[in-house]
Amino acid sequence: MNDSTSPAAGEAGSGHPPIEDPDSVSEKQMGGRGPLILRIIVGVGVVAFALFHLYTAYYGPYTALQQRVVHVSGICAILFIAAAGASGLWRRASLIVLAVLVALPALYICLNYQEIIETAGIVTERQMWLGVILIAAILVATRLVIGWPLVIIALVALAYAAFGNYLPPPIGHSGYSVERIVSHLFLTTEGVLGTPVGASATYIAIFVLFGALLQTTGMGDIFIGFGHALTGRKAGGPAYVAVISSALFGSINGSAVANVASTGTFTIPLMIRTGYKPQTAAAIEAAASSGGQIMPPIMGAAAFLMVSFTGIPYVEIIGHALFPALLYFGAVFAAVQLHAAKNHVRPISAEDVPDFKHLLITRGYMLLPVPILLYFLLDGYTPYRAGFYAIVAALFLSMFSKESRPTPKRLLATCRATVMGLLPVATACACAGIVIGMLTLTGLGLKLSGLIVDASGGSLFIALCLTAVTSIVLGMGLPTVGVYLLLAVLVAPALTQMGVPLIAAHLFIFYYGLVSAITPPVALAAYAAAAIAKSRPLETSVEAFLMGLAKVIVPFIFVYGPQILLIGEPVDIVIAIVSSFVGVYALSIATTGWWRGPLSIWRRVIVCAGSVAMMMPGVLTDLIAIPVIVLPLVLLREAVREPA
Repeated sequence: MNDSTSPAAGEAGSGHPPIEDPDSVSEKQMGGRGPLILRIIVGVGVVAFALFHLYTAYYGPYTALQQRVVHVSGICAILFIAAAGASGLWRRASLIVLAVLVALPALYICLNYQEIIETAGIVTERQMWLGVILIAAILVATRLVIGWPLVIIALVALAYAAFGNYLPPPIGHSGYSVERIVSHLFLTTEGVLGTPVGASATYIAIFVLFGALLQTTGMGDIFIGFGHALTGRKAGGPAYVAVISSALFGSINGSAVANVASTGTFTIPLMIRTGYKPQTAAAIEAAASSGGQIMPPIMGAAAFLMVSFTGIPYVEIIGHALFPALLYFGAVFAAVQLHAAKNHVRPISAEDVPDFKHLLITRGYMLLPVPILLYFLLDGYTPYRAGFYAIVAALFLSMFSKESRPTPKRLLATCRATVMGLLPVATACACAGIVIGMLTLTGLGLKLSGLIVDASGGSLFIALCLTAVTSIVLGMGLPTVGVYLLLAVLVAPALTQMGVPLIAAHLFIFYYGLVSAITPPVALAAYAAAAIAKSRPLETSVEAFLMGLAKVIVPFIFVYGPQILLIGEPVDIVIAIVSSFVGVYALSIATTGWWRGPLSIWRRVIVCAGSVAMMMPGVLTDLIAIPVIVLPLVLLREAVREPA
């Protein structure tokens, strides 16, 4: 999710092409140019869209079909009008026509909802054509926002439903008519208006609006300010700022590349000035930004989608996700500390560091919307109602400063940023709904789970490896939401069938969907950071991957040892958490190659092996890991003769 006020990643540094982010939409597509009348229509549209979701957040959503079709049709219509403004004459005319047509399915369902319910199963010709219009519009919108990969998958799913009778067992089926396919996708909650769009139209929409408000009013900058005040005087202070601000900011905005573009423009140059190599500075920012979506309480859009898929309450999901996220950021913090010692990074001069006490007194009130949000969530309010109160609190508190006061221009920018942030999520959810609908209609989802189990030979480790590779490959071409939605239907059932706890299975596929942001050769977050630092993109992505290696290992840990998800006996949970933190610190020593001095290759390999053993569940592996980790480091300390 991106913000219209945020610089594009590729524009932040000279000599690099713009970075194409599958989680973002260019301002060109959002009506930054074109005829005045189209820009006015877009402006009115984004305001109406934001007000609709604010209204339903407070008073409660409409019926599922009505709420979801307004959400999908509305955002597609805004996109088409906005994109038309930046297009040639013929393309502009076709997009305007499509924008008008895509409003018809929403009008029909809202005005004829009772009739649709009473005649369920009987599809009229009018309903079929309206369904075709909505499906086509979703495919076009997904192509404009995300690109071809998800569209191609959806087209293959449609073709499979229509022509599956020509395929051999076990994947073949009897085949379905066009009317049956369109009816299933358009008039039920198992197709494009299914669970994913339901989450986007309620929970996600209101939290994207909340994040957009914090960004456009400047209240979100307070995260960077407090991080700077807390850590600026330490060696490597700017890197700590990058980690803290990216964790907080990324949890709200939900996009690794947007996170780099927003916080990296401040932190990366500052890291370089204090002594970090440009490549290392970019890698730190990329690794930290790619972890924002795993950090509670908001976790981008993932937590709300998990609520819909698993049925686990929101508060429980963020509780399960907390310690794995802290483990990841603990590893990044350790890498920052070790790189600071390795590169002899100097602290920032005292006059350049804001005073924490003064900042707390003068601007600390700007942090209150987040604890207010948590209070209502923990008190049992629905996430969208809690989000509504957080938005009201943010609007009220922003009035106290001229720099953040919500002027009409800022409010319009907030509505525009909300739509920009929702575009990749809503289109991915709707397009994935086509795939999910065809899987449920044909029963292929259940067959695939069995095929995965068979392909793994019943081995959980092999199944996890297959899942991890699939997640990373899909993550290279799809936004995180799209990867999660597909794998939640295709793979998660197979993992739970093999005995993996439900929340562990869903967090596993989510983590690996995020890994691609820093995994060569397509590491968008690392490439965006490299553009700002003017470093080599490939080398930057390799270093970012090493810093974020915990994200590769931790999912295996919580599958085999769900104690770090707070599942199990209290004593076992405490032991697992403590040993895991020791393990990630040792892992950072191995990947950085520094502890009181440079580590040789053989020491790094041994410490890395010990760190993995330390994170594995069980006291026996901990007892084996401790001497494996400690011995090479003690020998190194004696070699450099440096006192403790």
